[in-house]
Amino acid sequence: MLVLFGPMTIVAPVILTLLISCVVILRAFLRNRLLEAFPSAAWALFMQWPFILISGTLSPSIAGVQALGICFVALALAIGDEVGLRSSPLQAAWAQKGIPFWVERLLIFGLGALLVFLPLYHIAQAGSLPIFEWLSSDFSNMQSAERREALIEISQQRETFGKLLEIPAIYKYAFNWTLSVFGPALIALLVFHKRWLVAIGLFSWLVAYAVLSTAKLPLLMLIIFTACACAAVMPNLLQRILRIAFSGACLAGLVLGGLGASEVVRTHNTVGSYSAQFLAYQARPAAQDPLREFSLTDAARLIEEENVVRRKALYLLYRTMLTPPEVSYYWYAYFSKVSGERRALSELVGQQSEGLAHASNRVGRWAYFERFPDKYLTSVSAYASIDADAYAFGGLWGVVIVALALILLRLLTSATGTSEIGQIVRGIMIAHLGMFPVSASLQAILVPQGCGILMFIAAVLAVVSRHRSGPTEMVSAR
Repeated sequence: MLVLFGPMTIVAPVILTLLISCVVILRAFLRNRLLEAFPSAAWALFMQWPFILISGTLSPSIAGVQALGICFVALALAIGDEVGLRSSPLQAAWAQKGIPFWVERLLIFGLGALLVFLPLYHIAQAGSLPIFEWLSSDFSNMQSAERREALIEISQQRETFGKLLEIPAIYKYAFNWTLSVFGPALIALLVFHKRWLVAIGLFSWLVAYAVLSTAKLPLLMLIIFTACACAAVMPNLLQRILRIAFSGACLAGLVLGGLGASEVVRTHNTVGSYSAQFLAYQARPAAQDPLREFSLTDAARLIEEENVVRRKALYLLYRTMLTPPEVSYYWYAYFSKVSGERRALSELVGQQSEGLAHASNRVGRWAYFERFPDKYLTSVSAYASIDADAYAFGGLWGVVIVALALILLRLLTSATGTSEIGQIVRGIMIAHLGMFPVSASLQAILVPQGCGILMFIAAVLAVVSRHRSGPTEMVSAR
């Protein structure tokens, strides 16, 4: 029988750090600077609160360690956000008088060329587009088995369009940067200069590119990063919009997440535990492993819901809120009890041992394919949260090191200066530190997702600021 909430010895530390995160978020709300608390808010909404909900269906010995990892990251983000909240964009170490006109124009035209070339090159290399397969599938007239087969076919095309595309890795990274760095930065620059039609046209072009794979994350990433970048250069308008939208999202996540999880538990315990899908699941050898016990997320995954609205709501719940802590749990379990060893440090720079699959694929096959071979491909990748990946390399000490790195990254956002370009970089960096830690490692955030590029730009801006302005007295935000 499924239950919500694990033992208090496990969830109490997470509840404590969740309260700390909420204090930081409340302070940012009262000061109309919610962007500064985005990292803490995202971690609270998509990792801390969902972990509390699903903890009753996790192995206590593993969940207890995971809870500590979640707490370390939560404290690091809260410290960084509090420092950002206490500072002001004008408190950069060297006040910036602006970027030369010709540099800004060169940047605009250069980014524009990239944002046209990269999507077209991606489409040319991929050959086929998953969106066409999705649009041609009439899911409303399909039986459950037919729908499942169609979705698997689309998943295969999506992976071929993305991670399995046979081109050099640098191009795949560049495709990510199009939506996570280049696009939001150029749109924000255009908005700053009030080139509204060009900005809307560019955003529409990137939306079309983002939906080609049928994956939800690229589109969500584009929207959030663009909003954060624009808010950084239009604080009076967009900060107020973000205040309303983000507050609503947090409240909805807390309330609907709890209600939805309770509904999943009730549905499974009264109906789902007798379903053909659940009985088929129980018959598989992998289902008998105590480290892979049937979880709250598994129940959401197996519920057959014919009502389209309820099915979409259920999918949104388990994909956005329940899945991140569950995947994180499996990483803690795999690298403490199953693999028998930590990941080699060479994997930090992408060097895999001969004959050994990527860690995300190893965990994905163990946690998902072996238990649900009818729902997942052998190429499945279960991407770790930032704490789980660090744990795979160095245990809890690895998590501590990554937590300290997060604080340093967050502090670096205050060194970008006061020009529009500096503020755009600041906004996108904060968005990276909010959106990616729940589903990406530190090295993935820095390189494939493009935060390393933003760090480089921030460092260049800091040097340019010092060269142009010289030492200046720091301006208080109070």
